[in-house]
Amino acid sequence: MVGVDYEDKLQSDPETWQFNRKLLRKSRRRGPKSAEDMLYQAIRDQDGGIQPDVYSYTICMQAWCKAKEPQKAQNILELLCSQSVSDPGNERIRPNIISYHTVIRGWCSVGMVQKGEEIVRILERTEGSPRPDVAVYNCILHGYTQQLVHRRGERLVKRDDKESRKLVSKKSLKLLNNLEAAYDKDHSLLLKPDIITYNSVLHALARDGNHRQAEGILRKMERGLTHAEPDIISYSTVVDAYVKGKARNAAKKADMLLERAEKTYHKKLAEVGPDQSQHETLSLFKPNVELYSTVINAYAYSHDKKVAIPRVIGILRKMERLYAEGDESMRPNVVTYNAVINAHAKSSDPEVPFQVESIVNQMWENGVMPDTLTYNSLMKVWSNSNCTQTDDKNGNPEPIKRMLGLLDEMMSRGVRPNTNTFNSIIHGLGKFNQPLLAEEIIEQMKEYGVDPDVWSYNSAIAAWARSNSSEGGEMAERLLDKMETGVDVPMPDSVTYCSVINAWAKRRDPQRAELVLKRMESRYNSKINGPKPTVLAYKAVIRSYADCYSQGNNEEVLIHTEALIRKLNECR
Repeated sequence: MVGVDYEDKLQSDPETWQFNRKLLRKSRRRGPKSAEDMLYQAIRDQDGGIQPDVYSYTICMQAWCKAKEPQKAQNILELLCSQSVSDPGNERIRPNIISYHTVIRGWCSVGMVQKGEEIVRILERTEGSPRPDVAVYNCILHGYTQQLVHRRGERLVKRDDKESRKLVSKKSLKLLNNLEAAYDKDHSLLLKPDIITYNSVLHALARDGNHRQAEGILRKMERGLTHAEPDIISYSTVVDAYVKGKARNAAKKADMLLERAEKTYHKKLAEVGPDQSQHETLSLFKPNVELYSTVINAYAYSHDKKVAIPRVIGILRKMERLYAEGDESMRPNVVTYNAVINAHAKSSDPEVPFQVESIVNQMWENGVMPDTLTYNSLMKVWSNSNCTQTDDKNGNPEPIKRMLGLLDEMMSRGVRPNTNTFNSIIHGLGKFNQPLLAEEIIEQMKEYGVDPDVWSYNSAIAAWARSNSSEGGEMAERLLDKMETGVDVPMPDSVTYCSVINAWAKRRDPQRAELVLKRMESRYNSKINGPKPTVLAYKAVIRSYADCYSQGNNEEVLIHTEALIRKLNECR
């Protein structure tokens, strides 16, 4: 939301104006408490000195809101309102829309948009109060998305579940419809929805993955059926909606949207002609690195890698060409390159990892610093690779040599690895039949200041389950024991138990597989935060018994299998 520069709005008498400047400086240097104390001191001494005005109060409100303390800002607003009621003829201390907007924005910034909505409702109902304008409603729209993810102190609080996203998009659409109806009725410019309004609603729809309604609003904007034209943020947000909503042919639709954005820009460029004064406004409509990167990201999620990889390389080369021709806005950044690399991640082509490494080298040459996500994506490419080359020194497959080398490179270049970095390495080690080395990597993680998560252990267990070692079942179950009883290790989930079951099933030991299933049932029934036994777990044990049917003891196998099938039906 657009901030308010109170320094530009001080229209007080000279003494109060100077006081407000000092108050503003104190709020920035010493914090909100010092500014509030200065305000209260002036209120107590105003009979013979400075008389604070509405902007004095508002400066303190803004300071508290910046400190993420909207309740204290609201306390000052309530004091201002009570002062105004007790002295109704004093226009200097009458709360204005800036005062209310400041507190509303403060509540929204901490994800408590309902508090902001309460203030808006009071303004709407109370005669003589400032009328909420579109900036206030835009603040509420922004607050809806802040409800999903916001910071509470140093802690990131998330309510980004499907129901919450759907509720936010529904409320955003309702508010937009109400604003449009109010403007169409009164034609008050204060209530006219602007581009921030529409982009906020598009953002809410994108978070919900509601690409159909997002595209519908964009088409209306393009056809002039709304109160604002789409800018480049509008197009980027709808492309994001295609990706999050897993739209069919999302990458192709994103490409078509890029083409529409380019046509819109060239049309406006032709309308303006050589008038340089309008070119700054045109930058709002000019396709930029963010839009191109978002389209590349859409291709990164495409399953058709034969189409996706050449296309993302083509888009990257176009961006590099435009930048080389002098278009600074088209310089590929780390987000662009990460999306390009991620588009290669699921390819099993043995040549792809080498191509991706050349892209990373190109980043360094172009002055773009690879980050943790860059290396994680490159690790993932090597992890999924079917490259069969071997390291001549140790006889390890080339992907293992490369992944371990990349880890050393990250540390030498000052790029900090995270849990996903190591999980990609562990997954790759499992794929290339190196379960012991996968376990060693888990032990090394803490040396790098990284804690293994449940996926780290699951990948190591899956490595033992997949291996040809006769001890694979024992080793997999040993890791499960560690997770169940250890300290500072993640609790096992349903995937953990299924992987251990599969380890025993591969070694044709259905009794041990069933014992692991019983452990899972026991932990779940005893409420020790154990995962609920899944259909996949029962099926894995049943398949294990079925594989042993021809090896004798068929009657016993049938008894066990029938009992498991009954439990499986209960589980369903």
